[in-house]
Amino acid sequence: MNFNDLMSLKICLLTVGTVSSAGSLLKKTILVFWFAAFCAGAVCGAAQERIEVRDGQFSFADSGAEFMPYGVNYCRLDNKWHSVFSIDCYDAERFEAMLADLKGNHLNVVRIFLDHRHERKGSDGSGGGIATDGFELSETYIANMIDGLERARTHGIYVILCLNGQPISKAYQGLFSEPVPMVENDMFSVDHPMCSLGNMKFFHPGAIRARAEYFKRVVQAIADHDSSLLATVFSYELGNESYFVGKAPLNLRSGTFTFLGRDYDLSQDRELRRLMDDAAVHWANSSAAAIRLVDPKAMVSVNVFTYSAVGRQNLMAVRPDQGAEWDKKQRIPVNLKALADSSLDYLDVHIYLHRIGESSVAEKLEETLGSIDYDGLSKAARRSGKPLIVGEYAAFKDPERTLEQQAADVRQQMTLCQERGFQGFMYWTYDTDEQSNIYNLKMSDERMLNVMAEWVVESK
Repeated sequence: MNFNDLMSLKICLLTVGTVSSAGSLLKKTILVFWFAAFCAGAVCGAAQERIEVRDGQFSFADSGAEFMPYGVNYCRLDNKWHSVFSIDCYDAERFEAMLADLKGNHLNVVRIFLDHRHERKGSDGSGGGIATDGFELSETYIANMIDGLERARTHGIYVILCLNGQPISKAYQGLFSEPVPMVENDMFSVDHPMCSLGNMKFFHPGAIRARAEYFKRVVQAIADHDSSLLATVFSYELGNESYFVGKAPLNLRSGTFTFLGRDYDLSQDRELRRLMDDAAVHWANSSAAAIRLVDPKAMVSVNVFTYSAVGRQNLMAVRPDQGAEWDKKQRIPVNLKALADSSLDYLDVHIYLHRIGESSVAEKLEETLGSIDYDGLSKAARRSGKPLIVGEYAAFKDPERTLEQQAADVRQQMTLCQERGFQGFMYWTYDTDEQSNIYNLKMSDERMLNVMAEWVVESK
């Protein structure tokens, strides 16, 4: 309870104590019930109103009033991995202070990665995550997550849970029992599996089933504790920056690939693009369906970095050798324009305009958006009623640009993105000092936090 809660409680007790002996039993009973209800609300926090998508806009589910998600990515790192709720890492007081700070600066959403590592610490100190030896999720990790959600509810902050990876356990790996998709070409027989590990999450039925099981159990853990807490979850994200890797089947130049009963000609780039799009939609729909088995009202989303972020000019740059040389994984983001026809609720683009140099913010933004065919994406999103948000953006430190120039760039980026139709922003990050090459919101006397707070107030 905060100070105001305690003062209200004192008044309540005084009122009960001063009911005269001539007072009715009914009056006393009402006061006692009011007192009990007050205590329950003060301790547990009032349930938040659901956020939903209505007519292509985020809205409060009951009142129908517009909701604009403005917030931050909150990241703690343990052995270079996300550890906000991780065992022996979760700092409830620091988390609480962050939530209060967001509320005081007109922000309403925080995005958090879950830790899919095993709960048991390894010899290198890594671990403390959500996984156990079986399908069950770590009770200690879940308790930390629930505590964080309850604190967020108390402050009226919504939470995006990024379900990155799948639990590292033999039970989930055991779902990879079916054979991987097959490829026929001149080099390999029909029976030779030709789907790389990095692409299995889109093509392998066992991989899709494993992640769906994980997603469902996370949502069920929240519902089992307190079903009203489900409303505090703004959305569930199916991983962070979903992408294919430049290996099989994407690196094959001949043969056919059969997926869901359809053959795709691997010698044709357009057929490969279609294969990737069909696989991504199937993966997204299967994952979203698993989440909604537990919470039919849950919002589900996918996020990507842009094609230009990995040196790819446009959506047809689907081959491994068409990206930047420094991108060793040869990553190819999923196509959000294709996912506009999926069962997802909204789509999320991560936009980093680092080292603008001679280019203006507007020029760099258009170049970045052009690489994902943003005009086609926005048209498809409007048609399907899906809002678009910028789930990550930030100012990179640049010795050739002052802090004030970077602050002005961030402000302009938000304005231009809003003009282009984006309906929400999540800054990267709140206070992750481990990433010293980026201005987080708390650095430099909170300059970026002030910029964001001022912009949010002005944009309302």
